[in-house]
Amino acid sequence: MADDQGKPVLKLGLKRLDGGELVLDDPLLSRAALVKALGDEAHAYLGQGRVRRLARGARLYGEGEPARSVFLLLRGEVAILAGDAATAVPAVTLAPGDVFGAGAALGGSTRRVSAAATSEAEVLELPASALTPLAGARPEVGAALEAARKRCEGAAGDLEDFLDRW
Repeated sequence: MADDQGKPVLKLGLKRLDGGELVLDDPLLSRAALVKALGDEAHAYLGQGRVRRLARGARLYGEGEPARSVFLLLRGEVAILAGDAATAVPAVTLAPGDVFGAGAALGGSTRRVSAAATSEAEVLELPASALTPLAGARPEVGAALEAARKRCEGAAGDLEDFLDRW
């Protein structure tokens, strides 16, 4: 291809990462509880997500913000934080394959905790609206989301209770 002056031009097309393909091709991520619960439909649902790259310290969401997405950690680490923005402390650190923000798909309209990257990280952000109907219709999907919610929100609640006593 050449421009109007005859000089060669190289055109690059950017391909959007396919979240379903990315997860299902990875031996660790493909064994995540939510992915296994989605079964044969995993690619279709995960493909609705968008891959986000995060710098260390980047905040994904804060307590009290609208809950519209569920996240699957692809690479790096993310911390679930307890307390308000000024005094937030890590309650649990998540690793690749962990799901967080699951309350969004379980009827939660606002975030009960905060989440931030503790290293460079990649997450698959899934629209809660795609998972909410599945959580009620398929017990294994609902159970996987509920377990993720309890792990994150439970750890944050336990830490807040402990800190309140001091």
